[in-house]
Amino acid sequence: MIATHPFETARESVLPLWSQTAQARRSAPDARAPELFVFLHGMLFTNIQLDDFSATLARLLERLDIEEPEGREWTMMAAVNIGALLEYGRSQGVLRRIGALGQMDRNPAAIAAATKVKLARKAQADDRMEVDGDERRRSSDMEAVHAQSPSIIQVSPILSDAAASLEPPPAFKMAQELTFTMLAHALRSTRDGPNSYVTILLTFLQTVLRHPEGLATFERAIPWADLATFLGRGPRVSSNHTQSEKLSKSNILPEDWAMRGMVWPGRLFERGFWDGGEGQLMEVEMLDARDPLPEALDEDGMWEDDLDVNDKPAREKPSRATLAWWRTMWACTKIAKVVPGFHWDGRRAWWIDGILAEKARQWEEEDRLAREEEERRKMGRRWVDPDGDQLMDVEDEAADTFSGSGSEDDEDDTDEIKALKV
Repeated sequence: MIATHPFETARESVLPLWSQTAQARRSAPDARAPELFVFLHGMLFTNIQLDDFSATLARLLERLDIEEPEGREWTMMAAVNIGALLEYGRSQGVLRRIGALGQMDRNPAAIAAATKVKLARKAQADDRMEVDGDERRRSSDMEAVHAQSPSIIQVSPILSDAAASLEPPPAFKMAQELTFTMLAHALRSTRDGPNSYVTILLTFLQTVLRHPEGLATFERAIPWADLATFLGRGPRVSSNHTQSEKLSKSNILPEDWAMRGMVWPGRLFERGFWDGGEGQLMEVEMLDARDPLPEALDEDGMWEDDLDVNDKPAREKPSRATLAWWRTMWACTKIAKVVPGFHWDGRRAWWIDGILAEKARQWEEEDRLAREEEERRKMGRRWVDPDGDQLMDVEDEAADTFSGSGSEDDEDDTDEIKALKV
């Protein structure tokens, strides 16, 4: 019996979820946001129908504008999107391979593969040492030529293959687009404080962005300007409330249960964080919970008091909205420490400047040019009238010209031409 990798076994077990019939049902014109969301992940998981990804993502964003998901739906979508960034547990996924999760992948299969590569390279080195004198002199002459003419140096096939393997696969790039486009939507549309999608994504980002490889991978995809604007609407938070490196049980959120067991949190939670207690939402209760009414705000939409969930034990337990703001600020202060150009004044103001602002302008310009190129591609043979803005179709104009100028009979036409006109 041939042993299979757990990821491949899991892939085979869920393939019926992505059957053609099921995917067609999820892509129906009246499909709701959760159905379109699952439809998109079907594309990413199977690498099938990826050409329809952008159009389906646009449909999902339209549905999110029409129907606001419940808190538990936002939680589900955040957890699944992070799963897509982790490539659904793939052992050689991008984040594992670059060490953005805290350490390089150390599973037995990867270690065995690395060992085989090392042995193969050692054998090649031993073979090269056994060449005769003529080969050595010939090799030395070639090295001298390369030193004089660097432009003709050829890249080693092994190094070339290694560089190619570092290029993220298309599905990973699309997973980034889905995850952070939805994050930008949540930041722009939320009015009652951070929803569970925002808190989960920011908790995830403060973990992976601590590693330079993680920052290099996600820096362009993160909506920095939207995030700074959103944080500016939040309450004032004193810096002493953001110093802790771990999350304590007193700050637990219902959506935290969706993070439990994932590979990326590591030692993020303090000991006893998951222990049950009076007044704490347990995992099953969280699944049945409904969104609470928004907390009362002042006339500016702000809390005038600092978020203080530890210093006043006699005070009534903070609401979910208060804890969500605390989590958001806590995560973003951690992000600000490792991202050059993302700043916080220690109270309420957030902004981007310097190298990050310059990169953001460059990325925006590149995205604009890409959209224009895509529009030109879709236009095909259509062109713009030089005397105005009217779009004209070359084929239609040619047909009109032919029908207008050549349909009438001419006295000089032969019988054959007249028959062709008819």
